Amino acid sequence: MRKILVRVLAFTACFGLTALETAPARADAPVTYADDVAPIIYNNCSSCHRPGQIGPMSLLGFEEARPWAKSIAKVVSERSMPPWKGTSDHRKFKNDARMSDADIDTLVRWAKSGAAPGDLSKAPAPPTYTDGGWRIGTPDAVFTMAPYTVSDDTEDVYIWRTIENHLTEDKWIKAVEVKSTYPEGTHHNLTFLVPKGAGPAGRDGGRDGARDLFTGWAPGTDELVYTPGTGKLLPADHDILFQMHYHKEPGEGTGGTDETSIAVLFADGPVEHPITTAWILDPTLNIPAGEANYKSESAFRFIDNGRIYSFTPHMHLLGKDITYIAEYPDGTTETLLDVPAWDFNWQINYKLTEPVEVPRGTKVRVIATFDNSADNPWNPDATTDVRWGEKTTDEMMIGFMDYIYMKRKKYQRTMALPEGIGDNFFGGEGRRGRRGGGRRGGPGGRGEQRDAESSSNSESNPDSEASTAGGQ
Repeated sequence: MRKILVRVLAFTACFGLTALETAPARADAPVTYADDVAPIIYNNCSSCHRPGQIGPMSLLGFEEARPWAKSIAKVVSERSMPPWKGTSDHRKFKNDARMSDADIDTLVRWAKSGAAPGDLSKAPAPPTYTDGGWRIGTPDAVFTMAPYTVSDDTEDVYIWRTIENHLTEDKWIKAVEVKSTYPEGTHHNLTFLVPKGAGPAGRDGGRDGARDLFTGWAPGTDELVYTPGTGKLLPADHDILFQMHYHKEPGEGTGGTDETSIAVLFADGPVEHPITTAWILDPTLNIPAGEANYKSESAFRFIDNGRIYSFTPHMHLLGKDITYIAEYPDGTTETLLDVPAWDFNWQINYKLTEPVEVPRGTKVRVIATFDNSADNPWNPDATTDVRWGEKTTDEMMIGFMDYIYMKRKKYQRTMALPEGIGDNFFGGEGRRGRRGGGRRGGPGGRGEQRDAESSSNSESNPDSEASTAGGQ
């Protein structure tokens, strides 16, 4: 069986948060760290490549960056770093991490010319972080789970942890960030809100139920900062429920202790439109062994005029490509997001610079391709059928989408399933997975049900958000 390398990359970099001025080095001028390279690194790499962040090495200075000069040149030339996988027909993304051609050329020339330091006394000062490592700034509240130790021999494990909400009044949240103290072994975090006293059982529902995703984290995601006038509600009578998934290669020294936290900033003023995270998913996945182009599809229909703010596609190791397509009531279509080369290591939250205004009746289709053949280097076993399941070696197809309705402020659906899926799909017995099973193990890890307003045939019900798209 091929080894599955799902978290540890030879070199990682992320979109930076600083805004230093950079100018391309003249072709006939020597390239130095002080004059040319430091601003580029601080703009594009330092938010991850600093102590306490997911980058495996710090790049906050010449002595730290110099040994990596050739690696930096290689990955930026390949455009594998900084990580950015998506394109769109007309939309721009405010967290677009793609580096300019001029900056790439400067880094390559610096490496080829010997990675000279230049006059380091004139180099810009490294960014300083006085916020305890939080990208959103100094939080208004932080919620941390009790320590959990992942042993050296662990490969794949899920846990649920309830964190007490110490707030005494409801708060609207304008920004949220998740941080693990063991990122090298953490596959993902999903954060839900459950009624106080419900404990982990609250993931099966409640006043709003665990079906309403509050936030989450996976490799490649970063902080969420909501547009003014929008946000998510953190009720005082609800606790916080973490679903933690740890996945790594077993071996000596690979374990660690995790104390994942979420940090939040409170909204400064009234929040008119609550943000809802929709799950556009296909839990009917059944990918035959050896199949290189298995198609999966699901869709979400807007039953009111709305706005879309972001997309976060999610698949596992067999994912090949994934696309969000808007079908408007006037018959026109638009590719909102296309990820032509899925990378499990970087599950990016694509944040629109301007929200997509969608009229009532718009359908957003999510279409994905999976590769269960031996030609897929990430495939652990091309001889086995693969179905929906929680393990990394199982599969998922979810198109997360943050949206609002312009008029409906309380009722907003969170799940869209393919056509023909019954209301109690996730309520059956057993679990779906690589070697079969029943229909349990849904998005929250337990039984999920569609809301009563949904219809299994939304073509005949224009007010239904249920999907009319069928999977393979």
